[in-house]
Amino acid sequence: MLKEVKRLKFSLLPGGFVSLLLLGFAFILFFILFFSQDDTSITQLDARVFSLLKFTLYQAFLSTIISVLVGISLAWSLAHQSDFKGRSLLVALFSSSLVLPTLIVVFGIIAVLGRNGWVNQLSIYLFDHSFGSYLYGLGGILVAHVYLNASFASRSLLHVFESIPKEKYKLAKSLNFTTFERFIYVEWPALRTTLLSIASTIFLLCFTSFAIVLVLGGSPAYNTLEVAIYEAVKLDFDINMALKLALIQ
Repeated sequence: MLKEVKRLKFSLLPGGFVSLLLLGFAFILFFILFFSQDDTSITQLDARVFSLLKFTLYQAFLSTIISVLVGISLAWSLAHQSDFKGRSLLVALFSSSLVLPTLIVVFGIIAVLGRNGWVNQLSIYLFDHSFGSYLYGLGGILVAHVYLNASFASRSLLHVFESIPKEKYKLAKSLNFTTFERFIYVEWPALRTTLLSIASTIFLLCFTSFAIVLVLGGSPAYNTLEVAIYEAVKLDFDINMALKLALIQ
């Protein structure tokens, strides 16, 4: 027992050292920037900051909920359709979305769902109806986030479904469980252990999203903290605002 405790302590040393080094670097950077400013506006939180924080949390929360629900549905469907011929290809596509550059994904979504995209052009040709510029704003941000993160969630949750012992499914079948009862009593306990970590990862990815919000936001009303930091430095050169937003983030 004592050896296991010592081994655990030694295994934490490299990670702890790197974490302290990164935290120290960030603290020094913020310390230098903070004391290089002459005024005290950096400590004042105005309505704009609260608005940015509110929208950042709101879009990250919605993106996480929708991505998790879509991911669970896809993973559940694939887990119970092992004979589906396109199953391996679909799972491979889910994995490829994790390594695709974000801008490539955004331009692809615009090419399909944008004003001049395939869907809109097909709708004009068949029904003489245009969907307009609905893609720019909260809707477009959610579409891009769900496309990227739902595939990540479904790929991760598929392993959870496949790790459930077959004996449990046989027992549920012998007890004449319905599909809903089988999900609640057999599959949900296995999902619940990993769902929180997956949801928290997706939430952090959406909270710090930059390229998607920058391209599909459409207006300052849909800016997040990450985009607002970029605009404060790049466009306004407002170091006070950039530092304030960076500290909040």
